[in-house]
Amino acid sequence: MSTVLAPQELARLLDAGETYRASRRYMEQAQNDIHHAKLEAAQSGFKEGYEAGQALMFAKIKEIEAEFREKRASVEAGLSDIVFSCIEKVLGELPAGYKIGAQLRRAVADHPSLAVITIKVPHEQVAEIRNAAARSGALPLSSLQVEGDALLKPGDMLLVTPQGRVHIGLEDQLDRLRRAMRRAEEPHHDDI
Repeated sequence: MSTVLAPQELARLLDAGETYRASRRYMEQAQNDIHHAKLEAAQSGFKEGYEAGQALMFAKIKEIEAEFREKRASVEAGLSDIVFSCIEKVLGELPAGYKIGAQLRRAVADHPSLAVITIKVPHEQVAEIRNAAARSGALPLSSLQVEGDALLKPGDMLLVTPQGRVHIGLEDQLDRLRRAMRRAEEPHHDDI
């Protein structure tokens, strides 16, 4: 048996079919949108988590690097103190003439244009320095003037040149070397 539909009923049936198909497309699109929203949320959460983890890792690396630099500086400072202590001990055991000779040879090498080397020392060391210089043979005594200076303390020695006065005593040289090493040991702040 066949049922005959009136044109209005057929139109309603066609409208109902179209409404059904439209609601189905809407539901599929909504499911697709929900799926994409979940993926985006997961990716966004992953990205945020990754970036937060990366920032935390870099902060930890900088912290470890700072600790390392601090420990290295304290070890190096301790080592340089030991090295200087050894140098001072060795230099202290050298004969005065050898030390004076080395200082005078250095002065001559640094200032080859000077015809006469003028050295200032504490008054009480003038004779000792002259004798040590003579024994060292670093330069002829006619090329050396040793003068007393009341402002200098034992162990101090100044080289007088037309340009000025330069401390050439061993303690002064060691102090310069210490300062240079400490400047070299200062931490540098590099970016990672």
